[in-house]
Amino acid sequence: MPFRLTILWNCGNRDYAMLKLVEENIFIRGLIFMKSRFLAVALTGLLLMPVLPGTTASAAAVRCDTTTPVSLHPGSSYTFKITSEGTPGFTVGNGGAFQTKMLSKKGNSYYFQVTAHGNPGDSAGVYTSLPGQAPVRQCVVSIVKNPDAAGDWLLYNSDDHLFAVRTDGTGGRKLGNASTKLFAFDGNWIYYGNNDDHGRLYKITIAGTGKTKLSDEIPEELQIQNGWLYYMGSDRYDGTGKMSIYKMRTDGTGKAALFTSDVPFGFELRGDWFYGYREILEDGAFTALGEKELYKMKIDGTGFTVLKKGNSMYDFTGPFHFDGDWLYYGPLSRIKTDGTCDEKLANLYVDPVYQYDGDWIYYIGYDGKYHLYKMNLRDGSEPVSLCDSPGQVLSVADGWVYYGVSEDESMGIYLYRIRDDGTGNMRIGSSSCRSITIAGDWIYYINVSDGEKPYKIRTDGSGQTKLSNNVVSSLLQRFSAA
Repeated sequence: MPFRLTILWNCGNRDYAMLKLVEENIFIRGLIFMKSRFLAVALTGLLLMPVLPGTTASAAAVRCDTTTPVSLHPGSSYTFKITSEGTPGFTVGNGGAFQTKMLSKKGNSYYFQVTAHGNPGDSAGVYTSLPGQAPVRQCVVSIVKNPDAAGDWLLYNSDDHLFAVRTDGTGGRKLGNASTKLFAFDGNWIYYGNNDDHGRLYKITIAGTGKTKLSDEIPEELQIQNGWLYYMGSDRYDGTGKMSIYKMRTDGTGKAALFTSDVPFGFELRGDWFYGYREILEDGAFTALGEKELYKMKIDGTGFTVLKKGNSMYDFTGPFHFDGDWLYYGPLSRIKTDGTCDEKLANLYVDPVYQYDGDWIYYIGYDGKYHLYKMNLRDGSEPVSLCDSPGQVLSVADGWVYYGVSEDESMGIYLYRIRDDGTGNMRIGSSSCRSITIAGDWIYYINVSDGEKPYKIRTDGSGQTKLSNNVVSSLLQRFSAA
């Protein structure tokens, strides 16, 4: 078994030395003296010390002030103090859920901040290292639910500020000093255009923490899929820039432009494809009738294909609906996703607001008089009139069709519902409404009759409740936080 003998000093006929047991990675500290050919050991406090492979007794050490698990709410931060003679490396295992930042250095102390950008359930190890040494895990950091944020919320703008209130009317709070252009939701996070920064893309938690600027583009549409943001936007807030589709991780990394256009367009992400409408240019100018084209494009920005060109701005309206390889588009038309078999389902004027439910479409049509119609998308049968209505279809749920009717000169509509077989037509409440969201047994809306305050009412017309005294300007949306 090999040893390493280091002579420390000589005194007369005695050599004092330190002996190291090399193979077993153990130090034997003590004084060893040799006289003539005989070896004797006179240990003054024998000490055995285990040594990690690849290190030496003089290797630099890293100390972390936190070695126990750390729990963070979404958007919150924790600061680690690392003490080291050399500049330490500091990493967190899940870069998509946590972001790290070096805050400062004071002597041999380094301060690193970890911010939770993921959602409850995400966790990762915290590692430190020095050049030439393997990383050492110091602790585990996890994202946990914030009791002050979990639950169902309504989001709205009031007096150019973003507000939230629970759907039971409690927990009202101001989230930021900025009005917003759009919302998308992911766990505890809200993604929006910050008008304090010309509408550029930001995110913030429902608790009001973790406000983060994600990009310099001004988004017009935004969807989230598999941890990625897909949004359409321009790099100029004066409206003169080109429009592009971008993708970016929800933590703001990995941004890439997928497609750029000289003309306005919209998109809907469906699996691995974008579908949308795009305006048509002729000789560098928009056409007199505002024609559009229906297109599709792969999610990586390749394979742009025009499925159909329209003859006027009214050829492509309303939301898309997908059923197998059929793409339904407004008004009352469908086409195969490969561009074949384009056909119109009904020849009458249709309000651009309509709703799909299974095999059926519900819409307001005009044939000399306005009616609320339903039509089967599969069997080609004639539309069925449910009732007379000069309004718009809002939602279809649990066998009921919810619709709104303009009955006076207010800026709102009055709520109604009717069964999908045409029976049970009834008015819901007595208030003029706008910005209506229907979820479960409740309808959330801005009450025009009460000075634009946020309200809720049950779908059967009972339980009308004011949720806040704030005057709501726009963007009343329901949001469930984890």
